[in-house]
Amino acid sequence: MIIKLLQPLKGLRLIWKIFFFLNLLCILTLIFAYLSIFFNPTYFWWLAIFGLLYPILLLTNLFFVVFWLFIRKRNSIYSAFFMLLGLFYFLDFFAMHPFAEKAPENSVKIMSYNVRLFDLYNWKGNKETKAEIFDFLKEENPGIICFQEYYEHKGAFGEKFETTSVLIEILDAKNHHEKYTHEMRGDQYFGVATFTKYPIVHSGSVPFDEKETNACIFTDIKIGSDTIRVYNTHMGSIRFNADDYKYFGDEDTRFQNTKGGERILGRVKKAYAKRVRQAEKILNHCKHSPHRVIICGDFNDIPISYTYHQFEQLYKDAFLESGFGIGKTYIGKIPSYRIDYIWLDESIQSYEFKVHEEELSDHRAISCFIEL
Repeated sequence: MIIKLLQPLKGLRLIWKIFFFLNLLCILTLIFAYLSIFFNPTYFWWLAIFGLLYPILLLTNLFFVVFWLFIRKRNSIYSAFFMLLGLFYFLDFFAMHPFAEKAPENSVKIMSYNVRLFDLYNWKGNKETKAEIFDFLKEENPGIICFQEYYEHKGAFGEKFETTSVLIEILDAKNHHEKYTHEMRGDQYFGVATFTKYPIVHSGSVPFDEKETNACIFTDIKIGSDTIRVYNTHMGSIRFNADDYKYFGDEDTRFQNTKGGERILGRVKKAYAKRVRQAEKILNHCKHSPHRVIICGDFNDIPISYTYHQFEQLYKDAFLESGFGIGKTYIGKIPSYRIDYIWLDESIQSYEFKVHEEELSDHRAISCFIEL
């Protein structure tokens, strides 16, 4: 009789052991995410995957903290301890300035925006997207703006797709610097571009080894009696194609399609290694700058990553200085995190960082005011 009464308790103990084992696995994966910022993904690419999953791993461990508080309080200590141990990771992920100081009158507004070719191929299903982007930029009126996935069709072959002349007019920014990573049919151009209301005294590019669509340019801009060097970069993306996105969305065949999974992991591995090389080139170039540095662009990496950590050691993340929240800049599904940044020299102050709500590209524009 007593044995029969105890049998349900034995079953519960087994369940709690299973949950505790799962909890330990979640803690281990969270530790891997912590380690990912220190190990070069060229050699430890699998650690970078855990960094990409950091928000999910953090929430999973939070679940176990709450779960054990109702079941067995002492077990909640484990996840809680490792979450607190990685508090500074969270502080890289979440900005804490809901009531940030207003920008002074002499500050300069700087913006970075991946415009995805100004919706050339009508991805948004709205033929007015290009005009809406122009209206948005005119209203924001930045003093300096860095574009990624910039596009212009000069019209020698086929219909024109004017951007440069329009932007000069609406932004009152006659000074601009572009780098086109490749030409399409001789009169279509794709790359990065920096526009400014202020005089450009020098410009150039940081050479990448990759012969693809990535680039980095620098523009020395004179503001009053001071000169700053603004870098504008578009770093290597994972470059998922339509089949890759279909793989993520097709739950019925995802685990059967091993080739699809292998292909995606190969793309991820290649992209992480590429960004490391590009980051090294940018940071090395910055070391030799005769002026204070600002680095803008689409970095295609989240704050819990090796590449982000390399920049973080030398420059200030303007979002963390004067922003609030998670600041998600990528609108697509993978990764739907903050991957666009404005990095500042330590002596440059940031105000009113904003991730703009407009969804006119697959990225949101970011901006802040800077005081030199």
